[in-house]
Amino acid sequence: MKIFIQLPAHLSINEWKKKFDKDQILGINDSESPYGYARLNNKGHTVEFSDSPRNMIICKIIRKLLGFDLFNVLRFRNKIFKSDIVWTHTEVEFLAVCFLLIFWKKDVKILGQSVWLLDKWSKFSFLKKMIYLNLIKRVDILTFHSILNSNLAKEKFYFSKEKIKVVKFGIPTEKMYPVKEKYIKEKYLNIVAIGNDIHRDWESLVEVCGGKSNVKLTIISTTINHQIIGNYKNIEVRTFNNKKEFVEF
Repeated sequence: MKIFIQLPAHLSINEWKKKFDKDQILGINDSESPYGYARLNNKGHTVEFSDSPRNMIICKIIRKLLGFDLFNVLRFRNKIFKSDIVWTHTEVEFLAVCFLLIFWKKDVKILGQSVWLLDKWSKFSFLKKMIYLNLIKRVDILTFHSILNSNLAKEKFYFSKEKIKVVKFGIPTEKMYPVKEKYIKEKYLNIVAIGNDIHRDWESLVEVCGGKSNVKLTIISTTINHQIIGNYKNIEVRTFNNKKEFVEF
């Protein structure tokens, strides 16, 4: 099957590959594509990706007005129309794809991944909720990483059980790094937490680990608010320039 991956506007498959080749993708995400989507090529499918728009300002304005990324999706409409399945990374993309396929009346399957929609649902106006609900009807399979959100979707979106799936996401197992001997000998629990997402709940993690003598927490993030660390001596925030630095850490 031909599968088109509609990525967020800020993600460029070409830039990702360049960074991957230079070991600049931090973490244990050993894949030449964002979030491992290219693995579908090994399953007998043909995979293509969207790319970042040159004019991000227009993209951001339209996304702010509509709540979904119509500008970037329109750029790839020809590839979308020629695909068997469009797999979107978040609701920002699948709502736009739904709009596109409804308007052009194209018979393309949509695999829609939802991440934040239900968290923001109560803040939407009645009109926006109605628009989104009608767009969501066009999705063939609605996927979630969260079991709680998948259950909520059955109530709010009126989706059948068969159309809602929970997709467990984690690091790949093809290449595992052994625990360093220095950490094995340590008497405390060494925790490393990585992420730049705006919805990372660093506050809860700091609250749980802060001040505990048997726990050492290292947060690797460029977006965290350093003030939440307070005076906890067992917590530090770090950044790395490349994957080698991270693995050696």
